[in-house]
Amino acid sequence: MRMKTILGLMAIISFIFFVMGSSLAQKDDNKKAETIICPVSGEEVLKSEAAGPYKYKGTEYYFCCNGCLEKFKKDPESYLNKAKDLVCGMDVDKRTAIKVSYEGKEFYFCSAGCKAAFEKDPKTYAAKAMKAGHNHGEGDCQGCEGHSKDKADKAGAAKKCCEDQKTEKKL
Repeated sequence: MRMKTILGLMAIISFIFFVMGSSLAQKDDNKKAETIICPVSGEEVLKSEAAGPYKYKGTEYYFCCNGCLEKFKKDPESYLNKAKDLVCGMDVDKRTAIKVSYEGKEFYFCSAGCKAAFEKDPKTYAAKAMKAGHNHGEGDCQGCEGHSKDKADKAGAAKKCCEDQKTEKKL
């Protein structure tokens, strides 16, 4: 009798954890659906907190800050066709770059050599792209101006610049 009670309680507890897990997974899916990538800075931001929308050629675009929105309005094509070569870090134009599809995503390269390097270890380069999120680092920030020219300070300066622009957006 006691064993049946314990098994019954375990079944109830398992069911509760299953329901809670399903609910949490649904919340994560909802959050992902609300996340956008700023076409200027490459930063991931919640759509509810983004600047915009700005409609261009029938598509609505959202931005991490008003500064990026204004830059996009001035020359949308330059941002829509810009990509970063994951191997050498060079900015490339999607219209003329070498393109490779990997796990449902498009990657662009400046040369056959960079493409070949990517194809030797695509998993590592794809992970690098996902981790980078915001394109700060070797090159100047795509969305912010006035960053330090000192390599050691670029990432920190870029982050501060975008944070300042977000604060400005909220004012």
